[in-house]
Amino acid sequence: MQLTERECDYPLMAAVLAVHYAATRCGCPLWSLIYRVLAERFQVSRQHIGNTLAEAERQGWFSITQGGHLRGISEDLIAEFETWAAGQMAHFRELAEQVCGRGCLAPEAMAR
Repeated sequence: MQLTERECDYPLMAAVLAVHYAATRCGCPLWSLIYRVLAERFQVSRQHIGNTLAEAERQGWFSITQGGHLRGISEDLIAEFETWAAGQMAHFRELAEQVCGRGCLAPEAMAR
């Protein structure tokens, strides 16, 4: 995911996707995506947030309104994120199984 290559861009992308999922699942935005708020949250400059969001819009990944609302998000970005997330979950499950082979609770037992 090219969007995650610079400082704070992964958490920024995760915030955008969280807003998207909240809006599609329950119709309620979690928070606004205002530059100042995002910059404070991720401890970077407003300029960095602005550059990142402008790049995302140029690439067609997603678009944020001046009021900080998610205007649109690419289905390709969502699919790429979900594929990446599924891979991460599989990877961590494999790590947990390796650790559990050393005497820990199995993941199924932890879920109970």
